Amino acid sequence: MRRTLMGLGVLFLAVPFASAQTRPRARTIPIQFQFAPPGARALAMGATFVAIADDATAAESNPAGLTILTKPEISAHFRTSRFEPEFVNPFNIDATASFASKVYSPAYFSLVYPFKNAAISVYYQQATNFESSASFSDQGELFPGTPANFALSSQAELLLDNIGASLAYKLTPKLSVGASVRASRLKFKNTGETFDYADIDGDTYRLQEQINDDNRQVTFNVGILANPNGNISAGVFYKKGGKFDLTRVTQEFSSGPFFGDLLESGPTPEDVRYEVPDSFSGGIALRPTDRWVVSGEVTWIKYSVLSPSQEDLTENSDTLEAIDDGVEIHVGTEYTFLSGQTPFSIRAGLFTDPDHDGQKLLDSKQVHGTFGAGFVLGGRFQVDFGANFAKRVKEGLVSFVYRF
Repeated sequence: MRRTLMGLGVLFLAVPFASAQTRPRARTIPIQFQFAPPGARALAMGATFVAIADDATAAESNPAGLTILTKPEISAHFRTSRFEPEFVNPFNIDATASFASKVYSPAYFSLVYPFKNAAISVYYQQATNFESSASFSDQGELFPGTPANFALSSQAELLLDNIGASLAYKLTPKLSVGASVRASRLKFKNTGETFDYADIDGDTYRLQEQINDDNRQVTFNVGILANPNGNISAGVFYKKGGKFDLTRVTQEFSSGPFFGDLLESGPTPEDVRYEVPDSFSGGIALRPTDRWVVSGEVTWIKYSVLSPSQEDLTENSDTLEAIDDGVEIHVGTEYTFLSGQTPFSIRAGLFTDPDHDGQKLLDSKQVHGTFGAGFVLGGRFQVDFGANFAKRVKEGLVSFVYRF
């Protein structure tokens, strides 16, 4: 009986994320990754910026673009996100449910100082700030005729942030290179991932797994930006994700006539590894006029590192499947006009989000629509707004830039 209950509890621990073979994988809830560039301007243009990269957020979209800046500047960016991840009902795998949550976060802060043929930047970025909770219950439906209640619940917070320093250098008037070194931190707080059982005879059982840990790793990114004639530019960008080791604690509790005396097992600590996918982007930007920019890019993301193990795939073949690397397509545009002496810009775009949850009954494939606007006051102070709408995530971003 206890083995059966443990099996039902493990089923709810959702998609197991990949790890090195020497360490077990961390089981977490479905995550809505945030791989888009950090600025409101870039987000509004369909998250296309690798071939533009002409503001302070270039350190995390293509650091080679920092050489475009001619004056020192500081920037601050703030984001609000609404997530609606979908969960399989563990008591009826043909059914799903969505649970909404909101997160408010400082997305990016930076200082950029340009030189004649080079530029440096220091910055802080929250690459992903995700929260979710879910709960399911069963009233005798799992085992008909058995007067027992089952409950499964989960609450989790995941933060991936970076403290970075960037250096960019202009090799020629039309070709620049850049790189960033980052202290990346993954912080995961699972306040309760719990399987509960209770029946009318007074038998109770609980299986609980918790993670409340963080880990830092040194990661990096590199980029190249070429602008051959002023009307067209192209860029490529690679970003290292990182491998983060955390501690998971498992406990069991049971009591009642069926179980005999009170059983308490644990806490049992276990090392787990959470691997963040690497990504590689290539893009092009066209400028039909001085006021109009059209951009597009393709981003490859190594989602296969999140794939369940062969053991998990075999044991849960009805719900889990291997995860393939994903390709995102981004397109966007910006048009700038003058209102008196004040430049105003309007922006729009879209991008695709491939499946990356590894669950057959869930489909995280989404198309994101984006739009936004911005203006510059006195040539020094810039304000931008951006919005992103998709089935499972909605975001708003506001950015402030001051040039000295």
